[in-house]
Amino acid sequence: CHFLLGAPGSSNGSALRVCGCWRDGPVVQTPGFLLAQSGRNITIQCRHSDSTKLSKFWYRQEGGGALVLMGYSYTTSTIEMEEGFPGGKFSITPESVEHSVLSISAVSARDGATYYCARGHPVQN
Repeated sequence: CHFLLGAPGSSNGSALRVCGCWRDGPVVQTPGFLLAQSGRNITIQCRHSDSTKLSKFWYRQEGGGALVLMGYSYTTSTIEMEEGFPGGKFSITPESVEHSVLSISAVSARDGATYYCARGHPVQN
C-alpha cells in the first residue's frame, strides 16, 4: 500500500488522513490530507480505472488500530453502510463504477482518523 500521511489534528480542527491501497493498479484518493474546521462538511474522492471492479469499500482507522469497514457501494445502485456509521453523518455516493465519494457531515475531533478506499469484486453474502 502507498500512504499519504498528515500531521495530527489541532484543537480547532480535525486531521483526516486519506490513503489509497491497491494491488493491480492505483486507487487515487483526493485530497491526500485534509484539515477541516469543526462543523464543516467534507468529501473524499476515490477513483480508479478498472471498470471490472464494481465494488468500492470505505474503511476508517483510528490511531494504529484495526481497519473498520464503514460501508461499500456496488456499481451505482447499491449502497450499504455498516452499523456505527449513521447515514446522516456518513454517506457513500457511487458516481460511477470507477468513482466513489465519501462524505462526512459536521466534522468534529472524533472524526480525526485515516480513511481508506479500496476497490474489489462484489460482496458475497
